[in-house]
Amino acid sequence: MAKALKLSFENAFYHLFIKTTQPNLSQGIHYLNSSYANWFRNKHQIIGPTFQRRFKSILVDAGNYALILLTYIHLNSLRVGIVRQLEDYPWSSYLDYLNLRKSNISDPSLVLNLIDNNTLMKPKLPNLPTIF
Repeated sequence: MAKALKLSFENAFYHLFIKTTQPNLSQGIHYLNSSYANWFRNKHQIIGPTFQRRFKSILVDAGNYALILLTYIHLNSLRVGIVRQLEDYPWSSYLDYLNLRKSNISDPSLVLNLIDNNTLMKPKLPNLPTIF
């Protein structure tokens, strides 16, 4: 089972921040892209590929980079000029994180629990010897 921690659909691409319990991300993305491509081609009566290339994935640990990635994805629609305010972009889970909307797709609690538990903000320093 996979949970979407963050999602955002842009003009020509989409971002997904997914936590998986099994190593089947490629199969899941293949299913998602194939289903969408078939629907899109049928709706618009077009032939040919819908996507230009294979998806890109990176492994993210539940640390500081998770929060950086989440912030990057949320701010992207603002940065590329799609909207002037993040709240105006309905294709993002940003409203879910603000608790202004409840989604069946994204689960903000997984990331918000990291912040609430203060695990992202604590630097991990080794035990240093006392000099004095």
